[in-house]
Amino acid sequence: MRTTDIDFMQRNPPRWLWLPAAMLAAASLVLLVSDARQRTQTDRIRAILGEVQASHATDVGSPAVTQPKPYQNSAGQLVRELRAPWPAALAALEGVSVEGVRIVAVDIAPLAGEVRLELQYEDMSQLLRLVEELNVGHEKQVWTLVHVASAAPPTRASAKLSGALIDLPPR
Repeated sequence: MRTTDIDFMQRNPPRWLWLPAAMLAAASLVLLVSDARQRTQTDRIRAILGEVQASHATDVGSPAVTQPKPYQNSAGQLVRELRAPWPAALAALEGVSVEGVRIVAVDIAPLAGEVRLELQYEDMSQLLRLVEELNVGHEKQVWTLVHVASAAPPTRASAKLSGALIDLPPR
């Protein structure tokens, strides 16, 4: 059997271990003081910022910015197109017929306020007669020739005619 020596006497740790413990305590104390100073400085800056914002809010009245509703422009455009008197323009075209002049295309532009026609004609006098008949009953000339292209007699010539959509009365 073996004998065991047991010593019940308390021993102090070596003195060199106290140096790192003291350095850690000093570093944590420095950090605590630095953090406290930083917080007080942040609180001062926030207080000054709040005062400046409050003074600007009461001194300068900023205008309220209104945002247009989505699709407001296209809805207004649709309403203008629906309110345009295009049925009157079509009625005016249907009410006039001249032998030898044929309407090839009709372009109604309600936003521009005009009707554009593409025509084919055999004789220039027939074309001018159509323009005169379309303008009958108007104080000013509503329909005008925009472009005339003549061709050789066996083929038809073409012309472009423009009319003001706003001034057209129903026929």
